[in-house]
Amino acid sequence: MFRSPSLTISPLRVRPVRDDDSDRVAAVYDALSPRSRELRFHSPLPRIPSSYVAQLARVDPGRRDGMLVFAGGRPVGHGQWVRDPADPTRAELALAVADEWHGRGAGLALVAHLARTARVGGVTHFTAYVMGENRLVRALLARFGARAVNREEFEIPIARLAAAVVELAVLVADEDGNPRGAVA
Repeated sequence: MFRSPSLTISPLRVRPVRDDDSDRVAAVYDALSPRSRELRFHSPLPRIPSSYVAQLARVDPGRRDGMLVFAGGRPVGHGQWVRDPADPTRAELALAVADEWHGRGAGLALVAHLARTARVGGVTHFTAYVMGENRLVRALLARFGARAVNREEFEIPIARLAAAVVELAVLVADEDGNPRGAVA
């Protein structure tokens, strides 16, 4: 199974989740506001239970992959895909970015890495579940070419997503590759 190498795009660094990353994953979710946690988990959660953090930090090559994004050595984002056992060409995509890092390229960095590892692993489509009031993410999904399956479920061809992420990343990076802060 392909594992994405670490990559640094100043000031962001993305790397695969490792076995010892539960505390780093927890730090990302602790940095979410109550509203961000609700938008991510579709339910108001005052705190993410440690058993769920352990699940988020688990990687199972070929079935579940995860990435962390760091800024200044601090984890500021987590993303994962989990393969659909009924259709191995599909996987659910989920991200969380610390509130102070919204709009600064951390989400794009996660999506780019996750799309690459999923594609190499034979996944051709991501599914994303997004609440109706999460207008920013819905707008990005539309820009990425996602198709609404129902009110909260979207399907995104990974090839189209990867191309859109690259295009958007170029638009929000300065000449040195640093995020300008224009997107999530």
